[in-house]
Amino acid sequence: MANALAAQRATDPAAAFALGLVALVVGAVAVSVSPGWQEPARAIPDLAAGYVLIGSGLVAAHKQPSSRVGVLLIAAGAVWFAGNFGGIGGAVGGLATVLTFTHRGVLVHALLTFPLGRATSMWVRAGVLAGYLLTIVPAVWANPYSAVALAAAIVGATFAAAYRAPGRFRRARRAAAWAALVLAAGIVTGAVVRALAPTPALTILALWGYDLAVGAAAMILLSSLLSGSWRRREVADLVIELGPSRGRTLRDALAWALGDPSVRIERRDTPTPGRAGTAQLHGAGRVATEVMDTDGGPLATIAHAPGVLDDPALADSVAEAVRLEVAGERLRSEVRSQLSAVRASQQRLLRAADEEGRRLEDRLRKGAAMRLSYVAELLDEAEAETRSPAVAAQVAELRLALVETDTALAGIARGLYPRVLEEAGLAGALVQAVATSDVTVRVDVEVDRVDSDLALAIYYCALEAISNIAKHAAATRAAVTVSCRDGVLVLDVSDDGGGGARPGAGSGLNGVVDRIGALDGTVRITSPVGEGTRILVEVPMG
Repeated sequence: MANALAAQRATDPAAAFALGLVALVVGAVAVSVSPGWQEPARAIPDLAAGYVLIGSGLVAAHKQPSSRVGVLLIAAGAVWFAGNFGGIGGAVGGLATVLTFTHRGVLVHALLTFPLGRATSMWVRAGVLAGYLLTIVPAVWANPYSAVALAAAIVGATFAAAYRAPGRFRRARRAAAWAALVLAAGIVTGAVVRALAPTPALTILALWGYDLAVGAAAMILLSSLLSGSWRRREVADLVIELGPSRGRTLRDALAWALGDPSVRIERRDTPTPGRAGTAQLHGAGRVATEVMDTDGGPLATIAHAPGVLDDPALADSVAEAVRLEVAGERLRSEVRSQLSAVRASQQRLLRAADEEGRRLEDRLRKGAAMRLSYVAELLDEAEAETRSPAVAAQVAELRLALVETDTALAGIARGLYPRVLEEAGLAGALVQAVATSDVTVRVDVEVDRVDSDLALAIYYCALEAISNIAKHAAATRAAVTVSCRDGVLVLDVSDDGGGGARPGAGSGLNGVVDRIGALDGTVRITSPVGEGTRILVEVPMG
């Protein structure tokens, strides 16, 4: 595995070195065949600028093989000399003239994709493509006014790329922005001279300034690549960048941060002996980086483009981000499991309480209520047999007290358990519940059958809402609607009262909200002042 890794790291630098040698030869030949060779004041700075581009690219490709910027600088140095072949005439000369400013397109490519040399978004790809297309139209750059506009566009696009860059790339992109500013200064200086004072002396000075600007831009990029500060950021920075604050998945965040849209993450749950850390396995055009957990087992596999994670510090940072993400997901899974257990426990407690209420209601109905009924029969017999007006009056008082007691016991029984739900269903129970209300209430139940636990929760919630309307809302009309939407049972209670309801501690709705929450439901209360109150309850029917 180590040999494969070393071979992968050596492939790109070897190809870059070969390309650099070819570029150096092309530069020497171009200067020798150019008529400008007879003017050393123009030829030597031109040759030096091209060789600085090539040399910077060679060093960058050797020191940072995971970045394509080195190859781009070498390519820019190779096409830098294209214009020198324009004087030889023929098809070659014509092509050379067209390619005179192509080095600017390659430099734009390097600036916009710095430090990886890979386009990470559609707008960057569009900027790179536009840079190449504009450079093959020499008239565009030969015109001083369009040249100034394009130079400003290069600076603006590069600074925008720096602003949009993830944290660990931001410093490197700032270096690219400064390099773009230096390059643009050289372009603008030449354009101003051509437009205002194209004398031979000033033209030579402008060419020297442009040569110096190109070389300085290349050196700025090389210096930033060699510093490696964009590679050695703290793990915490990358973890923060890959966090959920941007609303992205870990894969999306890694693709954005690494500049590799093809990156993939595959979780592995089968433990095997190993060590904590990472290991790279190479395949056809792809690299798989194994992430080990702290116990030595395989945690995940990251598939990515070659060279993306060659830097050990970066690989460790990404591995740590994956470990934290997996640990976070496990923690979230445990929390969900515990929350599910708590809700199941709540449901069991509610069922137990309801069952106890049913039992007590049954005892009242079959016990105390039957005894009261027996007492009523005895009073009937006593009233029929007595001839005394005084005794008859006492029996009447007892009968009235008996009726009041029976009514009170019936209310207690309904509070313990609304047996009317079993006898009349949810619709009938709600109709009976609103029958004695001081407010006109319209009831509309659009569902036929509802689970008993759910029906009980909806009934209690509607009952509490209707009670609050009668006590506090100062309403004249109200509506209770029960419907089903996409597998969710919806209770909608509204009134035309004064609004301004503020449910809080001590509110009768709190217990109802707890009951609804135990069924994974939600309660929303909307009560603007002067516009009435609306209670919307939604509970999954599953």
